[in-house]
Amino acid sequence: MTDSVAAPPAAVPGPGPQAAATHRRERLAGALLVAASHAGVAGLALTLAGRAELLCQLAPAASLIAASLGVGLVLAWWHGRSVTRHRDAETDRRRQVEEALAASLGQAQHLAQQVADREVLVRETNHRVRNNLQVVSSLLELQAGNADGRRPVVDTLRQAAGRVRAMAGVHERLYRSARVEELDLGEYVHDLAHGAVACYALDPDAIDLVVDVQSLRVGPNLAVPLGLAVNELLANAVFHGFPNGRHGTVWVGLQQRESDFVLSVTDDGVGLPAGFDLSSLGTMGLKTVQALTRQARGTMSVEPGDRTIVRLAVPLPA
Repeated sequence: MTDSVAAPPAAVPGPGPQAAATHRRERLAGALLVAASHAGVAGLALTLAGRAELLCQLAPAASLIAASLGVGLVLAWWHGRSVTRHRDAETDRRRQVEEALAASLGQAQHLAQQVADREVLVRETNHRVRNNLQVVSSLLELQAGNADGRRPVVDTLRQAAGRVRAMAGVHERLYRSARVEELDLGEYVHDLAHGAVACYALDPDAIDLVVDVQSLRVGPNLAVPLGLAVNELLANAVFHGFPNGRHGTVWVGLQQRESDFVLSVTDDGVGLPAGFDLSSLGTMGLKTVQALTRQARGTMSVEPGDRTIVRLAVPLPA
């Protein structure tokens, strides 16, 4: 038997020159890529390291800023809370003030209504008193007309009617006054003087009346006694100063001074009797005037002469 000898493997042909060059280029490109990759990582690492170092340097400042922001936020919260509390307190105070004002307004309206009702009542009272006094005065005048010429009786009745009329004049003025608690004394005395002379004189044209008064506001507590006093003085002047239709002049004055005012009645009639003494008055008329003057807290003085002057000095009302 013939042994067969195996043939050797066929030889593998080596790479050609072109393939070797391509392989070298691929390896170089791979090495370059790896190097570039390592360089990028290194750069990134350096960048991160630099930023980390910067962050480390800025950390204290960042902490301070954070702390400041925290304090600012706390202060802002506290301020907001304080503002809210202040606003709430202010709202409460405003509400309380408004409630108090509303209550005060209600009370003021109630008081105003009470005052208005009182004024109406006082005016109505003055009106009724005036009417009643005028009725009494008219009755006295009628009685004087029926006295059958008895002069003393007629004079007495007319004086009584004049006194009632003087009081009625006060209530008439109070009824018409803008303020029910006071009246103009000057206007009241002016009207009273003309009415008294016209009532008491036998011939009103025989007596010239001169009235010089100033405006002065007083209450009825002064107007009533002073009105009655002036009425008495005018009655005395007409009855005793100008008897039997004698002609003459009567002056009535009201002047205000620094601390008081003076009511005066002057006449140029027959004058006072010789030896007249104010401290020992015997006639009812002047006694009445003196009592009425004291009631008004005033003083009375008499000046005899060619003209008889009676002055009433009264303190000014407070």
